[in-house]
Amino acid sequence: VYIGAILGVVMSFISAWALNQLKLANSASQEVIEGVTALIAVVVLFWVSNWMVSKSESEVWDAYIKSKVGEASDKGSTAALAFTAFLAVYREGAEVILFYQPMLNGDYDRGAVWAGFIVGCICLVFVYLAIHYFSIKLPLKPLFTATSILMFIMSIAFLGSGIKELIEGDVIDMTSPEWLQTIIPFNDTLDVLGVYPVLETLIPQLILILLTVTIFVIQKWQRNNHIECGLVAIIFGSIGLHKFYNGKYGRGMLYILFCWSGIPALIGILEGIHYLTETQEQYEEELKPKPKKKREKKAKAAK
Repeated sequence: VYIGAILGVVMSFISAWALNQLKLANSASQEVIEGVTALIAVVVLFWVSNWMVSKSESEVWDAYIKSKVGEASDKGSTAALAFTAFLAVYREGAEVILFYQPMLNGDYDRGAVWAGFIVGCICLVFVYLAIHYFSIKLPLKPLFTATSILMFIMSIAFLGSGIKELIEGDVIDMTSPEWLQTIIPFNDTLDVLGVYPVLETLIPQLILILLTVTIFVIQKWQRNNHIECGLVAIIFGSIGLHKFYNGKYGRGMLYILFCWSGIPALIGILEGIHYLTETQEQYEEELKPKPKKKREKKAKAAK
């Protein structure tokens, strides 16, 4: 486990260096690269924030961790357990790289960014010591909820700054009417939040806020009902809300990314009809995680 975790940290630093070299090698299109990186960070942050809300209950989180460790242990290989630890750490490292890039390349105080990074690392050391040596349990629900809110705020800020970078890279035209500038002026405080009097940044931010509120309401309202899911799929299938309803956040993000094509809306209608016409038992059976074929073959061979 420790070897996998250390390798995950090392690969995170290597990835950060490689991304920085890519930007230096393409200095002519640096704004475009920074803009695309910021938008990727928005997708990752938005997905993780929703995922953390779904895992905010202690029982759900414990079940998730046990299932992942159990999968590695069942294989009877220390390499599999090391690889699981590596992926857990490197995934977090990749997220850190993505959402630190806009802060380090934008109009932010780099000293404050690195100060926050160091303070965060020190806090994590104390958290580890408290859990490992004193068996202190973290209050998962308030911790995950607070972290999710912070990630959502950052995703809003990065969405605005990422689109602004694309505007500066002449990829997108800028529309900034005077009446909007009287309501939202250009200033340093709003720049930190990625809020500008520009329609190309404000409209996507408003859509993301509306989508987040809707997903939050669905998560609180969620009862795993096939009729509710079917109606959500038919009405809001174009942005994949039925996938969020079912806890399939990765697929939901794919629907959002390709909503402009109209294909998710068509698929949503078909899936909605499917959910409405099946029984509750069939719907619940579909939501159950599918066992891996390899594990099934090993079980048969053991018998």
